[in-house]
Amino acid sequence: MLLWGGNAVVTKASASVLSAAEISFFRWAVATLLLAPLAWPALQRERAAVLARLPRTVILGLLGCALFPYMMYLAASYTSAIHLGLIQTLMPMLAVCFARLLFGAAISRAALIGAAVSMIGMAVVVSHGDPLLLFAQPANRGDLIMIAATACFALYSVLLGRWRSEAVSPLVDLLGQSFVAMVAMLPLWWASASSAVQPQGLWMIAYAGALGSVVAPLLWMQGISRIGPARAAPFFNVLPLVTAALAIAFLGEALTVSLVIGGLLTIAGVVLAQHRR
Repeated sequence: MLLWGGNAVVTKASASVLSAAEISFFRWAVATLLLAPLAWPALQRERAAVLARLPRTVILGLLGCALFPYMMYLAASYTSAIHLGLIQTLMPMLAVCFARLLFGAAISRAALIGAAVSMIGMAVVVSHGDPLLLFAQPANRGDLIMIAATACFALYSVLLGRWRSEAVSPLVDLLGQSFVAMVAMLPLWWASASSAVQPQGLWMIAYAGALGSVVAPLLWMQGISRIGPARAAPFFNVLPLVTAALAIAFLGEALTVSLVIGGLLTIAGVVLAQHRR
């Protein structure tokens, strides 16, 4: 969570230095180069399973590795790093909704109440404390883009759980998704207006590519394998707190009353949705 919170701060910092297409492409290029030598021996052994899983790998790579970060970088031009981290807490709630719509998974009463509480909290955040303004004027463009990005990641998470294969190791699976994202972002990067990456953008690409795209996902996979998804999921609620602390410390962002109230409601809704008797 600390690494992903830092990634949200880097995302906001990169908005004035790199285009969304630039950092998205180079991020996954770095990740692919780092993963390739590590995953190559397993890839050789699992070649048949990888080919059989290829269509699913393409879908997962587009949703979770290409669309989600690209939209997050777009959102960073219009909203704060604190908002980027907070809106991501909707991911577990949206994942429950997608699981219900696509696979008929049951939704508990607590999940429905939690969803309502989270939505109220998010309305407080994006309206800066006055939800009625959402009906009078459009919400912040960046917040809306980030909500759409979070929906992409929620769908990715549901499909990743449904399509899990013991025949393909997590390292090989992450390499495949990383490569798909790099190829998908190549045309957008090629068409971007910027001709060269500015020097101050290099460390942002390095962080996003190495820590945000390789180390953090692998740590998350290891955490789930050791303690299970049910115990791991609540740690996602730490993300907005980590992001807020880092954004205040390194970007000088302000922590407003509406952000605190809306953030607490959003997190409370997610915790309530995970409640079991």
